[in-house]
Amino acid sequence: MVTKLPARDLDEAFVVMAQLESLCARLCAANLSGAKLHDLMELHRQGDEAAQYDAVDAYRIHNERFHAAIYHGSGNAFLERTTLSVRRSLAPFRDLQFEGFKRPEASHREHGAIVDAIVAGEGERASASMRKHILTVRRAIDAVEPGDHGDEAARPSDPE
Repeated sequence: MVTKLPARDLDEAFVVMAQLESLCARLCAANLSGAKLHDLMELHRQGDEAAQYDAVDAYRIHNERFHAAIYHGSGNAFLERTTLSVRRSLAPFRDLQFEGFKRPEASHREHGAIVDAIVAGEGERASASMRKHILTVRRAIDAVEPGDHGDEAARPSDPE
């Protein structure tokens, strides 16, 4: 059972989450180098099998680790704590996305675009890729639980 939240509140929360995570990704692209970049690439690779085989429970765990690594990689402890706090408040909804058909595989591809941008040191591309990923999560929730969280007209849009 998913916690109920009015559609407008959920949409607004995901817009904030997308902005926080996109800032983390942008800063991560500026801050990570050497072994830390390698660790991020390896972490992403570790999710390959769970994504490929649609292993939802395993991918949920991997997804948490991946996002936490991006937050930490921002190099900004306040931003990391703030983003984790918002993430925890949205956890019941974020977890729901993986009930959608092949969502782990799609999420992993989206993570790959984020990692590629971070490795290339392209902060704006990393930011845009993360923002798109998080707003896709919001839409995936409605694909799994249509109607429970509002009508299609209330979808959050990319504010940039």
